[in-house]
Amino acid sequence: MKDTKADLCDQFKSYYNSEVFSDFTIKCGDRKWKVHKFVLAVHSDVFKRCCHSTTKESSEGVLDLSKHDELKVETLVHYLYHFNYDYANPEPELDIHVDQGCFHIDMAVIADRYFIAGLNNLANRKFRRSIINTVLDDAGLAMLATTAYEIPQATEKHIRGVLVGNIVKARILESSPAGEVAKAMRNNGDFALDVAL
Repeated sequence: MKDTKADLCDQFKSYYNSEVFSDFTIKCGDRKWKVHKFVLAVHSDVFKRCCHSTTKESSEGVLDLSKHDELKVETLVHYLYHFNYDYANPEPELDIHVDQGCFHIDMAVIADRYFIAGLNNLANRKFRRSIINTVLDDAGLAMLATTAYEIPQATEKHIRGVLVGNIVKARILESSPAGEVAKAMRNNGDFALDVAL
């Protein structure tokens, strides 16, 4: 017999981007997703206020997230109904581990912005798994660090620790003392302090 929590999660999935009982829309650029106020409210007090107050979003029934990348918004909406998300490689020219790490950092930032604790925890776990046993080069680690340290509150608990641990373990500063990680440290005092400690 299926447990109640799994059954409830399956029910959420069946309403993903469905017009059945839909009473709200999330948009990003020209894309629109039919959503449900209840689902938004379950995940986020920010979304709850957008749905049930005197805000522009509430009166129009549309939450415009065009300030974010469309793929990230699509991933966010998918998470709201599936309690999970998959990484899509939007930039195949980048190292897959670097791109994947940046993707998960971006999802943690979105989760932090809208106070979606479950998504933030998931993005942190996925980030850790994406780089924990991977040897990244100086430029890749610098790119991840720059991204992770842009929005401190979204990444300070787990992502930064994993990233700094990787940098120390790989002895990047010994092998490239004037490399990209060193430059990133000069540009961000918090990052430099974390690596030094």
